[in-house]
Amino acid sequence: MPRPDWGEVKLEIMRRADRAKFEQNPELAQLLLDTGQAELVEDSLSEPFWGIGPDGSGSNWAGRVLMEIREEMKRRG
Repeated sequence: MPRPDWGEVKLEIMRRADRAKFEQNPELAQLLLDTGQAELVEDSLSEPFWGIGPDGSGSNWAGRVLMEIREEMKRRG
């Protein structure tokens, strides 16, 4: 069972986890940077929050967080 405040904290936890993953792994960071300006999509048919969901209209937060991290890395150089 998720923690009671999961709905309020899940995005920040994902941001922190993804940021740490790319800061600790230069090869992965370069792969992310190599995506340029491409839209990143979590193509999950069963997950409308993190992915695009069954009808393609989901929030795609997994992809959006990755694009945020990519922009942060570009700004830092």
